[in-house]
Amino acid sequence: MVIKRMNPRLIPAFVNSLSAFGTLPLPNTANPYLSPGCCTNLSSYLIALCNPRFSGVLLVGEAPGYRGCAITGIPFTSERVLTTCSHHFLIAIRPSLTITGMGTERTATIVWKDLCTRHTLPAFWNAFPFHPHVTGNLFSNRAPTAAEIAIGTPFLTGIINILCPHIIIGVGKKAGSVLSLLGHHLRVPHPSYRGASGYKSGIARAGIR
Repeated sequence: MVIKRMNPRLIPAFVNSLSAFGTLPLPNTANPYLSPGCCTNLSSYLIALCNPRFSGVLLVGEAPGYRGCAITGIPFTSERVLTTCSHHFLIAIRPSLTITGMGTERTATIVWKDLCTRHTLPAFWNAFPFHPHVTGNLFSNRAPTAAEIAIGTPFLTGIINILCPHIIIGVGKKAGSVLSLLGHHLRVPHPSYRGASGYKSGIARAGIR
């Protein structure tokens, strides 16, 4: 297997492209990266992965949750996780982050609690990098539509170009379906849908130990 070298020089333009997307051409969506804090957090996260701690496994979820990535800018990661988690990676980047609260998210808690028991570090992204919400309620989550997934695909490609993963895994059915269209067929259960044990065993089988 030929492992490609990561491209941290692409990170500033990538983060700028997220923030430049504005309010989005679709209804009932919000762009976390209009917040300078979220842009700072994502940049710090990606730079640290390239420094080099990344295991080469990229886990791709559906979209930011309103209690997690929609606030922090880092997929599968809540404010409470960033503030209190004992994982060495998060401890290392904590001084560079912008954290204003202590919001918590079940998925983020499960994911990082599990990673604290492992020695290798995967990266996280979402098929749709913006927050899809129910009409009139920013504090809600919904599954991204096909049109939203299409908007997210170039950003997924951008993350792949930065991190050059050798394994890409969908987290949940929808993310798995999206990745299968791109030629990636590995999938693990989403931890928030009563799939915590399946998620844990799935990433262990993927070599995250």
